[in-house]
Amino acid sequence: MLAAAIAAFGFSLPAAAAQKMPPPAPPRTTTAPKSAMPAHATPVASAVDEPSPEWRVGPALGFELGLGDQDYTAPKLRIDAQRAIRRVSPETTLSFVGTFSVTHPSGKETVPVAFNPFFGGLQTAEVQWDANVFELVPAARVTYVAGPKLNLFADGGLGLVYTAARTYLPPIAGLQSSELVGSGVGGVLRLAAGLEFTPSPGFRVAIQAIGLDIRFGKGPGSAFDMVASVSHRL
Repeated sequence: MLAAAIAAFGFSLPAAAAQKMPPPAPPRTTTAPKSAMPAHATPVASAVDEPSPEWRVGPALGFELGLGDQDYTAPKLRIDAQRAIRRVSPETTLSFVGTFSVTHPSGKETVPVAFNPFFGGLQTAEVQWDANVFELVPAARVTYVAGPKLNLFADGGLGLVYTAARTYLPPIAGLQSSELVGSGVGGVLRLAAGLEFTPSPGFRVAIQAIGLDIRFGKGPGSAFDMVASVSHRL
């Protein structure tokens, strides 16, 4: 009887202890300290890299096609100086381009020189002319990156033109001097477009596929031109 009571008391102790023991605490987890940066904030993007302030200078050679009354084809020699000003976008750059060019157009025209009283009608003669045309044009160039080494560009500028012209008159009686191409100073509006190829950082080849020179005042008139140039970084 005593043994049974002791056994019952022994079994009841673990049950009572189990009831009185508090539940185990949940495991503690360590978390990294929160950043002071707000959740919506993102790192500030770096600004667009500005182009290096360097000059590129080189010669250009091409030809010019006269428009209007002066229909001619003439060689054209030009010196280009280019400097990048600022980056408009990651692919677009604004530059300054200064050009000095020399062109030697020439041509001939048939002009009336006298009235023939015996057969009626006008007597004509062929008059030849040539000119040296000097142009100084500052322009803005917008360049777009089309590939790793290929750029597209468009130019627009306004400058001065000086023309020194000569007229050759045939030895016909009654023919008076006529200025087919005027000599003097005028203005020129230059528009052009083309592409640039840069095989190395210091060397560049440019092809002006199309150019329009609209001249005002003295000179041989407006013209189209095409020019190829090479330039080197200074």
